[in-house]
Amino acid sequence: MSTIGVRESLLGRWDHLAVFQVDAISRKKLWFSPCYGWHGMLCYQADGAMYAVFSAVDRPAFGTEALDGGTQDEWARAYGSYISYSGKYTVDESEMVITHHVEFSTFPNWTGRDLVRHCRFSRDGEHLELLTPSVHIGGMDITVQLDFRRSG
Repeated sequence: MSTIGVRESLLGRWDHLAVFQVDAISRKKLWFSPCYGWHGMLCYQADGAMYAVFSAVDRPAFGTEALDGGTQDEWARAYGSYISYSGKYTVDESEMVITHHVEFSTFPNWTGRDLVRHCRFSRDGEHLELLTPSVHIGGMDITVQLDFRRSG
């Protein structure tokens, strides 16, 4: 990353490349998905607004064009193949931490919460890694790493 700050480096659209589960202690990558079948983007605006959108590629259409139509199965498949959230964001420049202050989310448990992400940039500033805080799963402390490429 150049001498510009984290906040300025974040500005714009980032396309999702991959997701990893990482052992929080050893930093060993335990699970990897190159996002086959999924795509998404993360956008940061200068006014402090942000949004994240992730969708399965080839989501099946509903059997109707009515916005209030569709079967319960169609709605369940649609919900299970898409997640998004939006709100404001703040940056701790010295710690390289981004906090997403979630105002709206398809996953209701995130609405009104802060999602903390440690960030790293490639030297050329074209790739971004976001790391979640660790959570204890299956006897291990796990971190999720999301990889993005600047949209061009």
